[in-house]
Amino acid sequence: MNIQEILRVAKEHGAEAVKDAFAELCQENHKITAEAQAAYDAYFADVRQREAKIRQKVEALVQERDTLSEKILAMRPSLVAATVEGNTDMVSRIQSDMADIEAQKAALTTQIELLSEAQVPGSAELFQAADSKLKELRAANERYRAAVGAIHDFAREQLELWERIEDDTASMTKYSGLEKNRGGTVSHAEKLYEHFQQN
Repeated sequence: MNIQEILRVAKEHGAEAVKDAFAELCQENHKITAEAQAAYDAYFADVRQREAKIRQKVEALVQERDTLSEKILAMRPSLVAATVEGNTDMVSRIQSDMADIEAQKAALTTQIELLSEAQVPGSAELFQAADSKLKELRAANERYRAAVGAIHDFAREQLELWERIEDDTASMTKYSGLEKNRGGTVSHAEKLYEHFQQN
C-alpha cells in the first residue's frame, strides 16, 4: 500500500468512523435517558395518584368527624331538657350516645393523623421498572464517559503523531532540495514538453 492509499484509508476510516460511532452512542444514550425519565415519571405519577387518594380519604374523614361533632351539639337541647327535668334515664342514654360518638370521633382523628403523616409508597412494579432503567442509564453514561475519554486520548495521541510526522517531513523537504526547486521541476517539464512538441 502506498502512502496515498494509507492516507485515504486513514481519512475514510479515521475521524469520520469515530464521529459516526460516537453519534450512534449519543443516540443510544438519549434513547436510554428518555426511557429512564419516562419510567421515573411513571413511578412518581403513581405516587401522586396514591397521595391524592389519601388526601381524598382524609378530607372524607374530616367531614365525617365534623358531622359527628354536629350530632353531639344537636344533643345539647335534649341533654339540657333531661337534666332540668331530672330524667336520669334520658341523661344516661344521651351520655352513652355521646360517648359512642366521641369514641367514633377519636378513631377518626387517629385515622386522619396517621394518614396525614404517612409516607405513601409507590407501586413496587413501577419502582422496579424505574430502578432497572436508571441502572441502564448509569451503565450507558459510564460507556459514554469512557468513549469520550478514549476519543480525547486517541485524538491527542494522533495530533502529537501527525505533528511529529509534519515536523519530520518538513526537515526532509528542506534537505532534499525540493524546497529550493519548488516549481522548478514543473517548469523544466513544461519546457521539455514544449520543445518536444515543436519539433
